[in-house]
Amino acid sequence: MFLKMTSDEKLVAIHLRTSPHFQMVGIFYQPLALVAKHTGLEHDFVETVVAELENLDYLAYDHDLEVVWVKDMATSQVNGQRALSESQRKGVMNELTRLYEDNFPFVEEWIDLHGAKLGIELDNLYYVQ
Repeated sequence: MFLKMTSDEKLVAIHLRTSPHFQMVGIFYQPLALVAKHTGLEHDFVETVVAELENLDYLAYDHDLEVVWVKDMATSQVNGQRALSESQRKGVMNELTRLYEDNFPFVEEWIDLHGAKLGIELDNLYYVQ
């Protein structure tokens, strides 16, 4: 996917992957004003770049809540295409449960995209000790 991106899209994509706010499942609070500040891009231009990244299906962004979902972050941060260890599964379940209980967007969509291959369903979200 990176091959299809412009240099500005790559800059924003890399920033999101290294943001101090990022979470392993890829759903996290990320105001575009901070993206602009950290990348040196103008705020209006960051909005344009984020829209372009949405069109590439790289991310989804909720402008009202300022929450981003980097759609493939779970693959790179959690399992790298292999089965989850029990501790990884617990961590993912706990994070998704927290996000769901805090009414973050994109949790159900995340489960639709990643849940089957990771053995996670919306009905079985709960804190795992």
